[in-house]
Amino acid sequence: MKDKKSYPDYADHNHALCACSRRSFLRTGFCAIGATAGVVGVPNFFQNTGLVLAAQRALNSPERYPNRKLVVIELFGGNDGLNTVVPYTNDEYYRRRRSLNIPADKVLKLDDEVGFHPAFAGMEQLYKDGKVAIINGVSYPDAIRSHFKGIEYMRSAMPNIHLGDGYGWLGRFADEYQPERTQSDFLVNISREQNLAVTGRIHSPVVFYEAEAFKRDAAPVEEPVLGDLMPATAKLSKRDMLDLVRKISAGATDVAARVRAAVSAYSSGPGSEVDYGEESTMATTVFGQPAATLSHDLKKVAACLEGDLETRVYYVNYTGGWDTHRNQGSLEGPHASLLGYTGDAVSGFMNDLERMGQADDITILIMTEFGRRVRENGPPQNGTDHGMAGPWFVVGNNVKGGIHFDYPSLTDLDQGDLKMRVDFRSVYATMLKGWLGYAGEMDPILYGEYPTIPIFA
Repeated sequence: MKDKKSYPDYADHNHALCACSRRSFLRTGFCAIGATAGVVGVPNFFQNTGLVLAAQRALNSPERYPNRKLVVIELFGGNDGLNTVVPYTNDEYYRRRRSLNIPADKVLKLDDEVGFHPAFAGMEQLYKDGKVAIINGVSYPDAIRSHFKGIEYMRSAMPNIHLGDGYGWLGRFADEYQPERTQSDFLVNISREQNLAVTGRIHSPVVFYEAEAFKRDAAPVEEPVLGDLMPATAKLSKRDMLDLVRKISAGATDVAARVRAAVSAYSSGPGSEVDYGEESTMATTVFGQPAATLSHDLKKVAACLEGDLETRVYYVNYTGGWDTHRNQGSLEGPHASLLGYTGDAVSGFMNDLERMGQADDITILIMTEFGRRVRENGPPQNGTDHGMAGPWFVVGNNVKGGIHFDYPSLTDLDQGDLKMRVDFRSVYATMLKGWLGYAGEMDPILYGEYPTIPIFA
């Protein structure tokens, strides 16, 4: 078994957040103009301005890991981490969860203290293979228990600042990492609607759910970019401006066609035979939204990977019952089913990556907006309310598998909730710097510098 990894107490690592700094503003401004400089059709006088050249010199550095890609799975609703990574030797767990606890003899033991819910068997095998890092106690200072604010803060990486700057952590990353692009398939969002996390000022993500019906109109998503560049584009003739818009729209249409072709080819190829486990039969979430099916969505990611899209980040919205206030269940029930779907889908996806020869190039981050309270809701609810800290998971061939950070205390609580061990922005910084190889400053992306976690081999 892997030993728990000890690190500094990140719970005391707090950063004052601000809407913007002068440095961030200047870098963001450079990015916007650098974006237009990379578009064919912009007159030479604009491409050769000193501002553009300075931006290119400062930001266009060689990629350290050009083949690496990140897949983020968002468990919207608040996963019950306590019944996912079970402290089966802790009497306090059984005292506070009399009806919802997982019996010790049923736990899939990872070490002498904790183990997985038995429904999470797909992840257990990956853990035994050294491919799963469990990051305990993920949260942020002064965390709140609201779904919609909580997930907004996670997506924007700007906790306790409503609406933030209007962009998400991965959107800002794309803008900083490749500022010369105005439209590309750098970001793909498998969802019925665009997620804030992948919303950038320069980059617009490819968003689709059913590939067969996917057609992309670039104009609405690119208009903000052109608006940011109005002082520079004002000198363009009407003809040149129309040509620029047409080129951007043509690029968007091309991406849509490539996505459709990739999914079609995958569906009729050997990938369609890979076992991703059962698919959820839930029609809608507790919020009235159509429920997602993770196995189906990860197959779309696999199709895009096999279709050689240039995408560096895939974002999968997994809605479908994680808000377990009532009738959560123990060994069986809604939460057990969700863990089964998730573990099997991720295991199937990893097997598919091995088949494609891409397993060494992909890392998966599984996150949620908060955990659940330590004490269960007794009868008749038989569920758990919104909490604070909980475990996140990082999966991949290059991951240092094991348990990272001590399990939060079940007696030393924060208003009944598990205390934070690590700020979620440290996890984000680890994905961007440790995995994708971003060498720039984190301030323009996370509005602060956060220590990375040594979880990659």
